[in-house]
Amino acid sequence: MLQGIEQSLITYYIALGFYFIGTISYIDHLLSKRKASYIIGFSSISAGLLFHTAFLAYRWSVSGHAPFVGLFESLSFFAWSIVLSYLIIEFIYKEKSIGGLVMPVMLIMGFLALIPPKGMTPKIPVLNTLWFEVHVAASFLSYAMFAIAFSMGIAMQFKRLHSRLQMPSKKLMDNVSYNAILWGFALFSAGMISGGIWAFYAWGTYLLWTPKEIWSLIIWIYYAGILHAWLIKEWQKERIAYLNIIGFIIVLFTYIGVGLLMKSSHQF
Repeated sequence: MLQGIEQSLITYYIALGFYFIGTISYIDHLLSKRKASYIIGFSSISAGLLFHTAFLAYRWSVSGHAPFVGLFESLSFFAWSIVLSYLIIEFIYKEKSIGGLVMPVMLIMGFLALIPPKGMTPKIPVLNTLWFEVHVAASFLSYAMFAIAFSMGIAMQFKRLHSRLQMPSKKLMDNVSYNAILWGFALFSAGMISGGIWAFYAWGTYLLWTPKEIWSLIIWIYYAGILHAWLIKEWQKERIAYLNIIGFIIVLFTYIGVGLLMKSSHQF
């Protein structure tokens, strides 16, 4: 099995290679608007997603549980979630230049996954439930949406400071950002609800009040506040862009920082 796991990692490395080519190409398309760069970027990112999906499917089949246990698998799944979410957004909005803004965040997560140990966690009773898989999948897909809103927030600051940069229109970035937060909040809420049900079946209580759960509640309240702020006309979208940046930093701390620095029922 160990040899099979090591061989499967080659699939992940190939996916990262495609992601790297795709990210560079998307950035070049953002800056130059060259059609060839977009074609290479889209093709490479799509190919990377296929290899990445195959890698995750293999891990799932061997371990017996969904492939997002431990820091390596969770970072890998986070990167996969960002790619999938981005491609859906590109399909909906037909805006090709957004990839140059979003893919760098994905690539960072994908390469960070190379740092921790890459072994598999054996199937244990607490993971043997559909609620675990729904909870984690919904949570990371919501993180991916928050990452996209973060990317739009960063792009808005660049557009404000460097007006000559060929960024997408402010209206488009506002629209993408708002819908990313809306869907991210809905998915995060689903993750919290399914996590409570999972906790009840695993430990007999819906809430353990661990640091991870407390910080997750902070995230939920924070993004609920952003959605509320969006409905207040007096709030300028530039301010909300700052909130999106801060919000994703809170998400990253909750995801990685709490797992590393505080004792919790969650590894990551």
